[in-house]
Amino acid sequence: MNLSNLCDVAFDLPDADFYIYARGTEKSLGMPTSDPSDAKYKIGIKVKEEAKEILDPKYLFYVFMHLNSSQYWQTSGLVYGSTNLKNLRIEDVKNLQVG
Repeated sequence: MNLSNLCDVAFDLPDADFYIYARGTEKSLGMPTSDPSDAKYKIGIKVKEEAKEILDPKYLFYVFMHLNSSQYWQTSGLVYGSTNLKNLRIEDVKNLQVG
């Protein structure tokens, strides 16, 4: 099952449960934050109402903290860009396997 089956995943999602950095240094990519400022440069993640019985948004936040600290995005080849400014693609986040 993909993350997009359980969550809305989009740029500039005003009512997101949390956001992850989609642009920046390689180390900051995928790092979760609850700060909605500059949401157009962050991927918003909101657990769908029908999925809240099986997936807690706070737990998912910590899952993304783990993915970031273990450098999941970098070791999986999901970081793009040839300069100091690196990017995550929204499709890669949507296609993240859960469960």
